Amino acid sequence: MERLTFEQLPEAIGRVLARLDEIEQLLLNSQAEAVTDETMNVKQAAEYLKLKIPTVYSKVSRREIPFNKPGKNLHFLKSELFAWIQAGRKKTKQEINLDIDHKLHLKKSK
Repeated sequence: MERLTFEQLPEAIGRVLARLDEIEQLLLNSQAEAVTDETMNVKQAAEYLKLKIPTVYSKVSRREIPFNKPGKNLHFLKSELFAWIQAGRKKTKQEINLDIDHKLHLKKSK
């Protein structure tokens, strides 16, 4: 492993962040593949999401949650609910700061 100078740190951090993004995507994809396309009813979806049934109905009516409605009954795919949960992940302060540093570095290097 090579020793970095202070001037090389921003570029090295940028490479590390890019690799970290790749690893994160690989992990998310492998987790999503592990979730089967099991079909669930409202009660099962509420249990899976750890929400109350009226909350699930409310989210459906506001189209905040993925669902299928062939006929009168609501159906949910476990894989879609899992992806919906993953999409709501919020970055930590450290991740936000690293992203800002990375973007500033890219702007300076242009």
